[in-house]
Amino acid sequence: MLCTTNAIIKNPLYNELKGLNNSGTFHIICRDCDKKIFADYENPDNYIYPPTQKMLAEISLKNNLQWISKRLNETEFYKLPELNKSNNDLCEYRNEINALDLKEFKDSYKKAKKVIEKNSNTGYYLCFYKKLPYVVPIAFQSTIALVVDFEGNIINDIYNFSPDYEIRNINLCVFPLESESVVFIFIEDGDKRYRKFYKQFNKLSSDDQLLSIVYMMFAYSEEIYFSKNILNEIQNNTNLCNIGKTSLDMISEIPFFNLHNILKNELSFENRKGIPNLLSEKYKIK
Repeated sequence: MLCTTNAIIKNPLYNELKGLNNSGTFHIICRDCDKKIFADYENPDNYIYPPTQKMLAEISLKNNLQWISKRLNETEFYKLPELNKSNNDLCEYRNEINALDLKEFKDSYKKAKKVIEKNSNTGYYLCFYKKLPYVVPIAFQSTIALVVDFEGNIINDIYNFSPDYEIRNINLCVFPLESESVVFIFIEDGDKRYRKFYKQFNKLSSDDQLLSIVYMMFAYSEEIYFSKNILNEIQNNTNLCNIGKTSLDMISEIPFFNLHNILKNELSFENRKGIPNLLSEKYKIK
């Protein structure tokens, strides 16, 4: 069983460079549990080869714990009387989504825990793994629920609120090490929803794969930790800033307002064109 401690997660915009062990630390897990349970994947020496099933399970476990914590906090936030008075419908809508999310994150957490406890050699499928001979200026580790693939096909219908419909995630990791970096994507075994996506992804050139990963991080997540060396590159690139503002929270009572078409346009992988490839050697930390 994991112990937790009441702590505040630090702002990701650091004033100094941080290594793999310091970027994106999950501060609500007690130190002893963190050292024991996540020891394999947090050891840089273990990335000489692609990550093992146990390492992938540890990553999935921590990713899902982080999302469970976020959703529990959001649920309490939307129960605040002052919020409900001003916009009760929005609060109910958010908490309905949070309840569905919580179930899915808890299910994935239980699966990861089971793989670790049984030291299983199955559980996850490594869709992509690449070792780069330089240190990238970004660190990233999170789950992402992709909405569309490279051909515009819907992967996750995020507006399907049926309890029987599950949102399926990928786990995306970018780990800068001492003198190199590793970038990889994995999903749970048996997840057929991403088959077309990773087949399309694996047909891209190496540079385009890395560019697509940069796009996914900025379009789908706020969990990006980056070096101050690339702050100007990020702040001065209009396309990248616009992608970072993408919102998936849209509500419409107008019948002809097609939310799925809007999402296909907003989250199209075509939008990756024109953004800097921050994982390329051009932006390496010297």
